[in-house]
Amino acid sequence: MSAALETDISKMIGHIVEAERAIKNRLITHGQIDRPEHSAIQAARMGLATMKAELDVESRSIFF
Repeated sequence: MSAALETDISKMIGHIVEAERAIKNRLITHGQIDRPEHSAIQAARMGLATMKAELDVESRSIFF
């Protein structure tokens, strides 16, 4: 959530990395994941991917 609310791009990137790490750790280190949590994880991953794609587009438009 903090990545989505961040307005400073450099801080947003840090929040995205932190969120991706937390998701990966959850999937690796803990037991069973029920359907609602699995759905939430998938939604979070999709949201993070969208933010990363938007940052990529934004960073290119700054220089052109």
